[in-house]
Amino acid sequence: MTAVGTRRGNREGSFRHRHRVAEDGRVLEDRWEGRVMIAGLGRFSVFAKTRDEARRALGKRIEELEAGIRPPDALLTVGEWLDEWLATSHDRLATRTLESYSDTVRLHIRPALGTIPLSRLSAAHIRRLLATKARDPRLNATTVRYVYSVLRIAVGRAVKAGRVTRNVCELIDPPRRANTEITLLTPAQTHALIDALAASPHECLIVTSLATGLRQSELSGLWWSDIDLGEPMLTVRAQLQRGGTTRVDPKKGSRRTVGLPALAVSSLRSHKIRAMERALAERRPFVEDSWVFAHADGRPMQGWTAYQILQRVLAAAGLPRVRFHALRHAFATTLLADGEDLANVSKLLGHRDLATTANVYGHLTDQARRRAADRMDKALRRAQ
Repeated sequence: MTAVGTRRGNREGSFRHRHRVAEDGRVLEDRWEGRVMIAGLGRFSVFAKTRDEARRALGKRIEELEAGIRPPDALLTVGEWLDEWLATSHDRLATRTLESYSDTVRLHIRPALGTIPLSRLSAAHIRRLLATKARDPRLNATTVRYVYSVLRIAVGRAVKAGRVTRNVCELIDPPRRANTEITLLTPAQTHALIDALAASPHECLIVTSLATGLRQSELSGLWWSDIDLGEPMLTVRAQLQRGGTTRVDPKKGSRRTVGLPALAVSSLRSHKIRAMERALAERRPFVEDSWVFAHADGRPMQGWTAYQILQRVLAAAGLPRVRFHALRHAFATTLLADGEDLANVSKLLGHRDLATTANVYGHLTDQARRRAADRMDKALRRAQ
């Protein structure tokens, strides 16, 4: 190999022509290398076909280094980057989101990709990961898609941090969305559930959910100071931290005020009187900044407890099992079926944007529009 070097100024580095020829005359290498030494970072090289191209490429690299854009770390593994990403995301992500990302990394991503150098992570690695997850009978399509989403976010943050130059997750199509139907209670089943609650000590929990459409974590995070039984209305200011005993900010865009129907007001008033009587019996003050739905020892009610309570009530009433979230769906579908505007229902649900509501409940608004058209048709025919 012959090399012709040209020393440049300190900032521009040095250049040399790299030329190698095989014994049979074939040209093995014919390119220019630009090299620069940066104190504290090391030596860096760029390669190009001509000296001018190498000079421009090296100048760009020097500008990036001076701007604090670090070159990709060849030794950093996917697992090490995931640890760094999660450890530095506490201020940016909600607690429950961070917990969900951490679980997904621990259970699905790290075992398959953790030892691979981040700079060598390829689309083929990700395809194999997703194919393996798709074949796992314990996982559904929603989980597989979520695994891809978490990895894409993590690698995207690595690009912004200058640890890799591109997000290889974007080179493949994401897994398809699951075509799952939401299991809902029919209006008759909802009425049967309400009737069955008359003899249940958990009537208030389920009635409040049906009457307000709050998320389960928002119900669990309610304080009495969030409820005005005289107005009457309920304000969502926080949600219960998953697995904890503290309140955290609700999902983005979820702060809202919801009016309370008479059935919910009556149930909440009775529930509050019992809470005040219990405080009096235990010789402790009743405070407004205390949990609405709590255990006997004062701890807030977690999501799995609310789910188990609902299942017991459904079984006693001879009704099918549904997720606790089905009560939120019952709230939305009841309003939409009665002709309520989709935008207003979206605000009451605390959805971040109208598109989310339309994706879930759009078929009901189509039905409402059809009914409105039919009513107009009847009115016009009577006018003839």
